[in-house]
Amino acid sequence: MAEVAKFTQVDTSPSYFIDFLTYLDSQPDVRKMRAGVATQMNLAPGDKVLDLGCGIGGSAFALAEFTGPTGLVAGVEEWFAEQASLHASGDFFHCWMFVLASGTV
Repeated sequence: MAEVAKFTQVDTSPSYFIDFLTYLDSQPDVRKMRAGVATQMNLAPGDKVLDLGCGIGGSAFALAEFTGPTGLVAGVEEWFAEQASLHASGDFFHCWMFVLASGTV
């Protein structure tokens, strides 16, 4: 995972980038940082969050833990929405959605 030179080909060969993001999502420090951000956002059960450029969903899943089953985290991603859906699992399966779309206006 130390070789970042392959990031230049994300659009044509995304597998390395997806593997890297998956690796980051599993790191305790990254998970702790995301939980800290969610806490600073003052998220509560039932809140709704829009995550533009959600990638494979790592941040969206962390936010869903705070919004709970009555909330919603909607991730908008132009390239990796399908991959995000594949990574989804657990108790919060019902409180998120991923949309394949461009976040540009």
